[in-house]
Amino acid sequence: FHATALVYFTLPVINEQKDIMNKAGELFERDYNAFLHYSVAALFFLVISVVIFFISGLIYRRLTAHLHTGERKKISFKPNYMR
Repeated sequence: FHATALVYFTLPVINEQKDIMNKAGELFERDYNAFLHYSVAALFFLVISVVIFFISGLIYRRLTAHLHTGERKKISFKPNYMR
């Protein structure tokens, strides 16, 4: 879902617009300032990702609101690097 939403928000197809990385590349070719254009594109991706995760968390909390607090499982990421 997250990847689909990112593609939807970052690849506009209205009025033959280009995706954000192609637009950043065109702006880079004009003034050769890679730090400005590509960092803005990356920041746009990050902001959209955080918004999507936040909304997904709100939906998750709403869907599990009927469970008791002891039964509700919190989503967490705990990688197991050492076994």
